[in-house]
Amino acid sequence: MYAPFEEVCQRFAAELGGLSAQALETHPSSYPDGWNARQIVEHLVLTYRRSAATFRERLEKGRPTQAPVKLNRRMTRFVVLGVGVMPGRRMAPPMVTPAATPDPVLDGAALASLFRSELQAMDELLGPCREQFGKQTFANHQVLGPLSAEQWRRFHLVHARHHLKQVQRVSLRG
Repeated sequence: MYAPFEEVCQRFAAELGGLSAQALETHPSSYPDGWNARQIVEHLVLTYRRSAATFRERLEKGRPTQAPVKLNRRMTRFVVLGVGVMPGRRMAPPMVTPAATPDPVLDGAALASLFRSELQAMDELLGPCREQFGKQTFANHQVLGPLSAEQWRRFHLVHARHHLKQVQRVSLRG
């Protein structure tokens, strides 16, 4: 697995490891309208699954996306991929919005394991994408536009670190 992904998996495992399923569902008073720790990690898992499906589709088609980088996306791309910051509070698209109630119910260690396995599965698809498409952009991101394999890794790293901070805020340890 990509070394920075390994590090982020270890950080999530350390944060979630000893938490019960009940603790993962807690909404602290400082964050009452936001997601709980389980929902934050579930959102990340859903993004990895969605990205993996996009990568498989591109590999099956055998050609990169033809979508251009739109001017209005260039600043967001710079902030996320260049500076490494997720801008502002943004609503997650429905396909990566976590469920209000868990199914199945997982404790922190199981949730961290699911996080790792889904991130690793997505990352394993980026190798063949890199081989097939080289350094060119090959798959379209809903907000950032077409990205290369390296840019996809950078996006998912920045995204995971952003949500790790949220997990730290809402967990009982935070």
